[in-house]
Amino acid sequence: MKKSKFLYIILAALTILTGCGSSEGKPDNLAQYVKLGNIENLGVKYVRTEITEEEMQEAIDSELEAVADYVDKDGPIEMGDMIDIRVKATADDGEVLYDFSDDAYDMTLGEGEWGEAFDEYIVGKNVGDSGQVTYDYDADFEDMVLCGHKVVLDYSIERVYNVVIPELNEESLSEMGFDSEDEFREYIKENLTAEHEYDDHETFVHDLLNAVIEGSEFSKIPSDVKKYARECVDAGYEDYADFMSCDTEDVYELLEVDEDDIEAEALEYAKELIVIDAIREKAGIVLDSSTYDKMLKDFMDEEEYGSMTEVYEDYEKSELEDYFMDELVKDYLVSVNS
Repeated sequence: MKKSKFLYIILAALTILTGCGSSEGKPDNLAQYVKLGNIENLGVKYVRTEITEEEMQEAIDSELEAVADYVDKDGPIEMGDMIDIRVKATADDGEVLYDFSDDAYDMTLGEGEWGEAFDEYIVGKNVGDSGQVTYDYDADFEDMVLCGHKVVLDYSIERVYNVVIPELNEESLSEMGFDSEDEFREYIKENLTAEHEYDDHETFVHDLLNAVIEGSEFSKIPSDVKKYARECVDAGYEDYADFMSCDTEDVYELLEVDEDDIEAEALEYAKELIVIDAIREKAGIVLDSSTYDKMLKDFMDEEEYGSMTEVYEDYEKSELEDYFMDELVKDYLVSVNS
């Protein structure tokens, strides 16, 4: 599947643990369903993504925007102005799609957040103006909540201003907390490197597992494993939809996936679960109490939990054990292929 790497990273990032919301949990003794192929020296290359000048500049601009000055503007609104606006978006069936009527939020006119027609409509308006306008949003409109709907926008304009982004100089560096431009650029580089390393590692693990799967022979994929894997994939899409504040159907449309794609993704994940268990068994990997405690502490730090009580309010210990074991197996697979 062409989209599988992208979906793998989504599932890895948003479906943190292996519980997937399943009431029955992950099936046990999966190794029996596969004759494991080679797991070492698979010939899979770790591809390191280099930081581009464009990425560096975008990150620098983003940091500078955080210390920008906001200068109020008199007179009619022009394209490119930033405005604070209250908006309530209601579909023609009465469903409220967005409601920013209580708290104004900022938007830049010309970016098409509510569509080009709305931006053009606002041009010439002034602070204090309010009204109502209706638009038909095309099915391919970039906002998945609005697309395909006829929407009534109730709005009121609270403020108009320009954002003055400073130059990268001694004054702006000091305001951002840096002593020199070299220190600032090193900070940007470290952050981008960390982002790339995470994505590159996830892709490498995915490619390694795929190589093992392709070289293994499966006697069968039991129905309970298929069911569990499908629940995990569905949970990943649902989590992504929640993250994007939209419906799962909108996510399917955005990623251009259909039922066949989802079933194929679930089958791939089912095979991955079986292979991971087989590698665990072959390599004799165990999760002892000291390793569990260390991984739990790392997990708490990464997810910013204040206490174990908070963790166990969200997850069963068995879910954590499954998750940590899978991570140990993936780490082992990386170690014998590096």
